[in-house]
Amino acid sequence: MTTKISSEVIENGAITEAKLASSCVTNDKLASGISSSKLSGALPAIDGSSLTGISTYADSDVKSLFNVTGSAPMYACRAWVNFNGTGTVAIRASVNVSSVTDAGTGIYTVNFGIAMPDVNYSIGGGALKGGTPNTLGTEGAAFGVINSSSCIVYTQAWTGDLYGSSAGMKDTAQVFIQIFR
Repeated sequence: MTTKISSEVIENGAITEAKLASSCVTNDKLASGISSSKLSGALPAIDGSSLTGISTYADSDVKSLFNVTGSAPMYACRAWVNFNGTGTVAIRASVNVSSVTDAGTGIYTVNFGIAMPDVNYSIGGGALKGGTPNTLGTEGAAFGVINSSSCIVYTQAWTGDLYGSSAGMKDTAQVFIQIFR
């Protein structure tokens, strides 16, 4: 079997690793019409090392990738988690969260897989009771920064109406947070 390049024919097995390593195969010896800039650099290893010739990208390339318009800066979510906070805490899904620790009724410590660069990150999220909604009760969450490797989540339940309500810490069935930096 042969492979045809332009008008030249190269027999299978004719190009060996030894010939590639000894520079027997060069840009000049390849078919014309291929830009030498596309052929410069070392061949990459299986793990991608020695990969060269990757051009830089512009902010507009990234915005296009994420379908974003406008000139406002864009920042990615550094970590997020969705977990069940009742009984034994169980992570449903997460990115860059190594664990969630039950620190008491309605209190959870979220540990990051890779630490944030500093403690100046932003935490958002919420908590829901789950199941059938209770029109006389609602649940919510508050957040705090512990350090660059973890944050704390507090969940509460409010019952009653606007004029006669009570609140207390409560383990919550659906807790979800996002970390931005």
